[in-house]
Amino acid sequence: MIRFSRSGARQNRSSLVGISVAALLAALTVGGCPPVDETLDPNTPPTNGQDGKDGVDGADGNNASNGQNGADGQNGVNGVNGVNGVNGTDGANGADGRDGQDGAQGPQGPQGPQGVAGPAGQDGADGLPGPAGPQGDPGPQGPQGPQGPQGPPGDNANIIAGAGILKNGDEIALDTGFTDGMYWKLGGNDGAVTQVLGTLGNAAVEVVVGGLRAMRIAPGAAAPNLVGGHEDNSVANGVSGATVSGGGATGAENVAGADFATVSGGRDNVAGGAFATVVGGEGNTAAGSHSLAAGRRAFANTNGSFVWADSKDEDFASSRDNQFAIRAQGGFTVNMGNMKWVEFFTNGNKMISTSTNGYLSLGGTWVNSSDAAAKTNFLQIDSAEILQKVVQLPIRTWSYIAEPADIRHIGPTAQDFYAAFNLGYNNSSIATIDADGVALAAIQGLHKLVQTQQAKIQTLEEKLAALEARVQALEDGR
Repeated sequence: MIRFSRSGARQNRSSLVGISVAALLAALTVGGCPPVDETLDPNTPPTNGQDGKDGVDGADGNNASNGQNGADGQNGVNGVNGVNGVNGTDGANGADGRDGQDGAQGPQGPQGPQGVAGPAGQDGADGLPGPAGPQGDPGPQGPQGPQGPQGPPGDNANIIAGAGILKNGDEIALDTGFTDGMYWKLGGNDGAVTQVLGTLGNAAVEVVVGGLRAMRIAPGAAAPNLVGGHEDNSVANGVSGATVSGGGATGAENVAGADFATVSGGRDNVAGGAFATVVGGEGNTAAGSHSLAAGRRAFANTNGSFVWADSKDEDFASSRDNQFAIRAQGGFTVNMGNMKWVEFFTNGNKMISTSTNGYLSLGGTWVNSSDAAAKTNFLQIDSAEILQKVVQLPIRTWSYIAEPADIRHIGPTAQDFYAAFNLGYNNSSIATIDADGVALAAIQGLHKLVQTQQAKIQTLEEKLAALEARVQALEDGR
């Protein structure tokens, strides 16, 4: 460092430089820059400045490398092996021991092959005859023979007409006033009481059209089964209350295979679950109980599922109980009236569109409506105030009660957010557009703060540059 003395202009100017730099640094430390005091007397004896701090110790030198190892010494001479001793003579063999006791008897060997069969014996005497078997069922009744010719009228015959018969001289006719209340007429019956057509026994009733069965009503344990449409349509055995309303084709019949199952129509449809329904269409199956299938190749395989498939020739099936599954390549719309709707359809970058102009993109992000034409009641904000509230807003990580504990989220609670900014509908939810707006406003407030700090820094830098220039001028003039 420069030592100051009481004599010489150079020492006085150097002292002034040291004092000025120290004053500048002190001003920067406290956030300001005081002006230079130009009234200093150059003839005033300067005082020596404080000694500078000791320099940092230098790094330790590298360790010297180890010297080379010395050479190995020579091996000593091996000693002489001793002489082997002489082997002794073999001893005499001992006497043989006594014989051991006999061992236990071994297991029995396998059976030998069967011998040749002997000659057959003589037939025994016949046994007593057994009791007679039960009488068989009578055979079916033969067909009725043709009606014989009418015999000649008897002498002095007295013909009496019974119920339903009218006699007019020698002529006999039906009494229609009696028979119309007892039988069905081809043109239909007319009466005030309920008309009954059917069976009293455990037999089905069929309606035939064009020589083919068009409808069959068969008894069931809990309720009759109804089968209409193609003659190959059917209800499974042992089923009650099932219905096939119509439709069906050869090789593509409709089948109701469980209690109270229903196939409304179409072809090649099966309602196989209890209380299941196939509305119609083609190639559909409602296998789960209380399930419903409709369209083309829809498979409601799980209980309580509702499966709707469009015209695409491809299977579309449910995967879990009580599922509502829809295949609609043209999308589907839920209209809630008053021009409010939600549409599920791929349109450009939109996968779910709404009447509010908000939508879910193909990339999986929700896009909020923010059209200026949809907004009103604009008010200015204080970005610095919002920044201060954001700084004070509690931000924590947490888990939803409905989710596993290892799934974490970060952010404020709706109560804290509403108390700080009074935005949104209530204090139990946060709209993403409000959270985004607060973040943007806080960024603007932070930008203003940074600009203010930069202006202060620039002022200090300009003062420092001016001071350095004056110092340099003093040094250049010595």
